[in-house]
Amino acid sequence: MSLKAIVFDYDGTLVDTNACKHEAFFDLFPPSAAVRKVIEEVLAEMEPLSRHVIFPELLKRIQPVFPAAGPELAAEYIEQYRQQVVAGQQAAREMPGAHASLRLLSQRFPLYISTVTPQEDIEYLLKERSWNHYFKRVFGYPNDKVQVLQLVMRAEAADPGDIIMVGDGAGDRLAAEQAGCRFEQAGDGFNYDQFTQRLLEEYSPC
Repeated sequence: MSLKAIVFDYDGTLVDTNACKHEAFFDLFPPSAAVRKVIEEVLAEMEPLSRHVIFPELLKRIQPVFPAAGPELAAEYIEQYRQQVVAGQQAAREMPGAHASLRLLSQRFPLYISTVTPQEDIEYLLKERSWNHYFKRVFGYPNDKVQVLQLVMRAEAADPGDIIMVGDGAGDRLAAEQAGCRFEQAGDGFNYDQFTQRLLEEYSPC
C-alpha cells in the first residue's frame, strides 16, 4: 500500500478551535436557561454539520423561548457567528506539533485541507498562519468531504487506500469510511511527531 496524499481537517485537528466554535452559538443569544437548553439540544444533534444547516433549524426551535429570533434571520446570525468564530480561529493555538508536521510532510506528500469552515474563511486563516503554501488545494464549505476525498483520488491517480484522512470528528471518520480511505483520529492527545515520523519512515517520496 502506498501513500499518495494526506487530507487534513482544520478545526480541532490542526488548530484548537472547537471550543470557540461551540461557545459562539451561545454568545449570540440571551443567557437564559430556556435558550441555552434549546441550543444544547440542537448542537447535540447537529454540531458536526455546517452553520448553514444548523442556524435555520436552531432559529426555528429557539423562537418560542426567544421570539426575536426566527428562520428568516438565518443569514444575519450566520454572518455574526462567522465574524466571531474567525476571530477565535485566528487567536487559537495550533495543536501541538501541527505546524512542524505540515512542514515536513509537505516536502514528501501532497497535502489537502477539507473542512466545514467556509471556503473564503479557511483560505484567509491559512494565509494568516502562513500555512497556505503547505497545501496543494484547500476545500471549505460548501464542499462535501466525501466528494473532496474522491476528487483527491482522481487528482493523485490514487486508490482509496492510498489516501489518509486526518480528523478529529465523527464526520471526518464517516467521510473516510464512505470514500474507502484510511483514517487517523486527531484531536486532544494526538501525537503529530510520532505520526509524522511513522509516515516518513514507512513511505517513500511521491
